[in-house]
Amino acid sequence: MERVAFLLLGLPTGILDFTIAVTIIALVLGRLVQPILVASGLESSFGSWTIDTFGESLIWLPISILFLLVGPRLLVAWGGVSARFATAMLAIVEPAELKRAVGDVLARVGRADASRSWTSSSYVWVGVRS
Repeated sequence: MERVAFLLLGLPTGILDFTIAVTIIALVLGRLVQPILVASGLESSFGSWTIDTFGESLIWLPISILFLLVGPRLLVAWGGVSARFATAMLAIVEPAELKRAVGDVLARVGRADASRSWTSSSYVWVGVRS
């Protein structure tokens, strides 16, 4: 049931991940190039404030540098949140169970030359030829 819930929540959480990543990158790059844009003659506005001089555009530079330093760490931290969410929803698969499941899938599609299936005390070789 958790796997179905994880699949159903995949789209909304993917949209949230994308939105957070794009917002952080935009905050870093958007205001970092602000002085260059103003120096080339382009005006921009932030709310009701119009930035039309080079001095006004330099106000955003310290904020951009702060986001340049903190932004990648925020992205890595958000990736950790997504990983913990996936682990909580999908649970941890034991190595023996994973090996058995992979062997079963490979045997079904006929691609397993020598897959190991887990028994109670040892490995048993199962040969499947395509």
